[in-house]
Amino acid sequence: MWGMRLMRSGRRMICTTGNCPGAQKSNSTVPERKIDPLWHIVLHESGDRSSIEVHPPRRLALLRAAEEIRQETFWHVRGSRGRPAPWIRDWLESTEVTIEWIKSSRAFRAPAEWPEDVEAAWGHAVPEPWEVANAIPECCYRQASTPFWYGHDISTLVSYACGMSVFELSKIVGVAESHIIHHMASGARNLLKNASFDLWRRHIDVGALAALGESSRGLISKIRLYARICHNPLEVKARDVESFLGSALSSGAPLGALARGRPGRRPVHRRAMICEPR
Repeated sequence: MWGMRLMRSGRRMICTTGNCPGAQKSNSTVPERKIDPLWHIVLHESGDRSSIEVHPPRRLALLRAAEEIRQETFWHVRGSRGRPAPWIRDWLESTEVTIEWIKSSRAFRAPAEWPEDVEAAWGHAVPEPWEVANAIPECCYRQASTPFWYGHDISTLVSYACGMSVFELSKIVGVAESHIIHHMASGARNLLKNASFDLWRRHIDVGALAALGESSRGLISKIRLYARICHNPLEVKARDVESFLGSALSSGAPLGALARGRPGRRPVHRRAMICEPR
């Protein structure tokens, strides 16, 4: 069963998902490493519980509890909700920073832009916060090992994209705002190390690159892989994206010089839980 547990030590939480600023590093199991990035950050706040367990660690449970607290539904989220575990609402109402964010107009609403240093970390093709928030982790390829989006820096980045301010993140995590910016920029750079995410971020027409891919694949296999990458590169294993791009990567030429950009926004999950910026 999916789960994540944070135990309180004094007035701080011991985060079992990694080496987090202001929290103790400990060994983490695979399910804990797959918790939604927004959950990861929110669970830093102590509240009034000595231990917290989430089954499953999905964003919808957090959003549904927020709707009960606000006594209104988020109009932009389609489909059925289900009922969250009763303790989630109770625990959220015992927090200080998270509960104020939930009650604000910024809750589950993406900001219009990134902080300057974070935008610079993305490079020449900058995804919108709304795109990142609705693509990670729901669109990402499900793997048995630790996912590429695991880590405190990426969780901080995604939580900002979900509507949390730098000030709120600094209060929840317990570090200076400058450190939050640093971790967000680090998260962007770490995401770019993954071929699937990098291709998603570039948002280019991969048709021109198909002929440069790995020649050992059969025609049918190559066509199927091409269709999946065209739909959403994040849903494809990074090694398959690398083999598809083949000599386009090894040539050293910028992919933007080999393929034109695609119109419209980058693909996100069909059930977007984060609203567009005002």
